[in-house]
Amino acid sequence: MSTDNEACLAWLHRNCFSEMIQSENMLEEQKLALAEMHDFNISGVFEFFSANQLTRLAHYDVLSGLQKLGVKARETDIALLRERYDADQDGRVGFWEFANIFLPIDPTVRDDLERRP
Repeated sequence: MSTDNEACLAWLHRNCFSEMIQSENMLEEQKLALAEMHDFNISGVFEFFSANQLTRLAHYDVLSGLQKLGVKARETDIALLRERYDADQDGRVGFWEFANIFLPIDPTVRDDLERRP
């Protein structure tokens, strides 16, 4: 292994890898807790964000929805969500792209959430 690679690995170990794992675990726990709320359904949340009955959410739709929820988000936060979940890179987030924000890894739980009316 080259010295450069060793330095990168050491940096990862010291600075961020464990924090990344902890963040992923906390996010998954939040998704599972949300899934346990039997009145939660992804369609309802998407409709809340899509006040104009849109099929794809633009930047301002997401920002507006977060503001209605009382969530303070910066433009960079919205851009990060879009970059992370906009699978087809069209600059907007469709229903299934949006659903992936909330769907946990467990396929049984995912299936349950996807079937909820």
